Amino acid sequence: MPRTLLSNSLDSLSPHQFTAVADTLRGWLSQLHSPFACSVCGYLGNAFMSYRIDTKHFVCPYRTRDIFHEEECCAMTD
Repeated sequence: MPRTLLSNSLDSLSPHQFTAVADTLRGWLSQLHSPFACSVCGYLGNAFMSYRIDTKHFVCPYRTRDIFHEEECCAMTD
C-alpha cells in the first residue's frame, strides 16, 4: 500500500500481500546480516575502532568473542 505506514496497514493486507511483505523484509534483513556473525570485526571483516574500547588505534579482527574479550583493550580500568 503506497504511502501508508506498514504498521497501520498490516491488518488490512490480504494473505498474498502479507506474504509478499514478509518475504521482502526477510530478504532485506538477510542482506544486512553479516557473514562474520561469530567474529568481532569491522563490517567487511577487517580491523575496526570503537569508542567502547580503550584504544585510539584499529584493532584486529577476532575469530570469536572470547578471543576478543581476552585482549588488553577490553580490560576494565579504574
